[in-house]
Amino acid sequence: MQSPVVGGRDIRLDILAKDSTGKHYNVEVQKKPELAKGVRHFKEEGGREKMCEAVQDYAEQKSSLVMLDIDNFKQVNDTYGHQEGDAVIIGLADILHNERSGHVSSGRWGGEEFMMLLHDTDVNAAAYIADLIRQCFANTKFPSVRTQTVSLGVTQAKADDTLDILCMRVDEALYKAKKDGKNRVTVV
Repeated sequence: MQSPVVGGRDIRLDILAKDSTGKHYNVEVQKKPELAKGVRHFKEEGGREKMCEAVQDYAEQKSSLVMLDIDNFKQVNDTYGHQEGDAVIIGLADILHNERSGHVSSGRWGGEEFMMLLHDTDVNAAAYIADLIRQCFANTKFPSVRTQTVSLGVTQAKADDTLDILCMRVDEALYKAKKDGKNRVTVV
């Protein structure tokens, strides 16, 4: 599968690099509680307004929104404790923040949900990127927790979308991904 071009450049997630045998690297996530405080939270401290501004700034361009939710996250906290749950959240945040360009705005949306706005990116490229993130997270090794998965909803912004409409549509896509079996990407 060819990498999509976003904003005139190839998208790749270094965390998904392959070794000389073609096997994907496994990412070891260390407990880094200090990172939990540094994760942007879109629902706090003006984050929603920043997301609105970002959507409006790129309204003339193709932009896509991805909503991610860690599958069965309550079981992680109930089985392994909140510290291990935090490590899982930090692991996903690390993957999302690996792509640090002006074309991606990402942050925590609530609980175990994250939002990612991909500027100058059509829905097909966004779905491809979402699936890379899904695969990477499924291959992430946590010190004490079994393998984790994430479900992702993807939608493309339309010229007349408000943030509320865009969020409702991406939430619908995420709900469908969860309903259809989790650990998948669904486009609406």
